[in-house]
Amino acid sequence: EKYRALVEGISNIIFTTDTRGKLTYVSPVIHHVLGYDPAELSGKHFYTLAPPDERYKIGLMLKNSLSDKTSPEEFRMVDKSGNLHNVRIIAQPYHEKDKLAGINGIIEDISELKKTEQRLKKIELQYKAVVEDQTDLICRFRPDFTITFVNPAFSRYYQIPPDQILDKSLLPIIS
Repeated sequence: EKYRALVEGISNIIFTTDTRGKLTYVSPVIHHVLGYDPAELSGKHFYTLAPPDERYKIGLMLKNSLSDKTSPEEFRMVDKSGNLHNVRIIAQPYHEKDKLAGINGIIEDISELKKTEQRLKKIELQYKAVVEDQTDLICRFRPDFTITFVNPAFSRYYQIPPDQILDKSLLPIIS
């Protein structure tokens, strides 16, 4: 009961499979994350949760997990409505009576993290368009006038490569 409360109380999905990749346990959290009832997945292959183009990668992950080569890996999974979720899975083998019995694993939904990463990439591209592609001279420096950033236009104007100007004083450069 103590372990059941622990497993069912976390926000990540806990799962076990047999050695062939068929699900033998899925925590109830899967209902909140992917919309499935744990009972409807019992005995189904782990592939049930993956879009066709991810199945090969997941097969490799399962194979590696059985051979104790584990590391967190990112995949896409399909919820009950057909929507894709970005997930991170960590899986490892488990043994019963010194015999390989299957895989234990954790699935973490990282969809929001991926959306945030995409927004940051977009902002970075906008920043580059505004600052680095600018024809105006842009320079950032500390209160002691040590240069911390110059845009390409600044470097071209003063004919000094950025790697030779950063961490130097701005004062000798300006008249």
